[in-house]
Amino acid sequence: MNAPFVMQCRGCRCVISDSNQLVGTVEALDALVLDAVLGVRIDVLQTGSGKDAGCKFSALKCSSCGGTLGRKYSSATPELHMVVSRDSQPRYTLRKEALLSYVLGS
Repeated sequence: MNAPFVMQCRGCRCVISDSNQLVGTVEALDALVLDAVLGVRIDVLQTGSGKDAGCKFSALKCSSCGGTLGRKYSSATPELHMVVSRDSQPRYTLRKEALLSYVLGS
């Protein structure tokens, strides 16, 4: 069994979520997909390009330092849709490079 861990903003170390909220990864985007986050503000709606062309999303920013953490997709291509939404509700997709983590109890 893996030990639970906490995810933080790489820029300011603000706690963003924990492994209990982790539902998967999107290797094509090098991102983690979570059901819940905190310390995050949702930016304006944008249209994707490149690996997520055809998707609509809002950028997720750290509410403490303003760093970009990832995206909340409002619509996605069929390849991404199954991972980035659940029961038509968008999930939070956080870039691995924007996060730090530590194991609880370490």
